[in-house]
Amino acid sequence: SNAEKECGNAALKEENYAKAEAHYTKAIRLNPGNLAAYNNRSFVMLKTQRWEQAQADATVVVDAPETSENKDLRSKARARRDMAHAAEAAAAGLKAAMEKRSIQLLQK
Repeated sequence: SNAEKECGNAALKEENYAKAEAHYTKAIRLNPGNLAAYNNRSFVMLKTQRWEQAQADATVVVDAPETSENKDLRSKARARRDMAHAAEAAAAGLKAAMEKRSIQLLQK
């Protein structure tokens, strides 16, 4: 599981998000308790604008019992979850504004 996570980290550094996601997903399948893999996959989801998936992965980390080992991960995950929520809300607001503007233009 950790080897897959490390491969995901290497792919992430290269900005190969599809490959990183695949490695993190495999790491999670091998060890569902690998919170770092969830946290990193959440980051990939943010980078690829998949807000709901980013929130879901971050929530897994946030909801895990706090230990001294995962305290930093939980803080990062909370921030990522909040960022994904804000981005999703902004995207929905932009879409609504664009639809309203399109209707206004069609009515002219």
